[in-house]
Amino acid sequence: MQQSNAEAQFVFDSKSISESNSKTTILNLINQVSKLEVLVSRLNIKLDNYIATSPPKLFYTREEVCKMLNVTLPTLNAWEKGNILKPIRIGTRVRYTLEAINKAFTK
Repeated sequence: MQQSNAEAQFVFDSKSISESNSKTTILNLINQVSKLEVLVSRLNIKLDNYIATSPPKLFYTREEVCKMLNVTLPTLNAWEKGNILKPIRIGTRVRYTLEAINKAFTK
């Protein structure tokens, strides 16, 4: 079966429209990805600013204080028993304030 000239023209036109739509869709996707990259970049900057300006934690765990001061848990226990570093007890948990840590080492 041979296609008439009009049918062939229609098939050709529908292919070019389909290709044109595909190119437009791809360009739209690329544009949206670029906008998302800009948005993510701006959010990262805001997050970095928030972290830099956020207040320090109120309470630190024993492990956090050990890392902060580069000491072991037995050393921290000895400082507690010697009243060098005073912890706060919340139930069975032991916590330290930044103020107590600073006070212990600025005497």
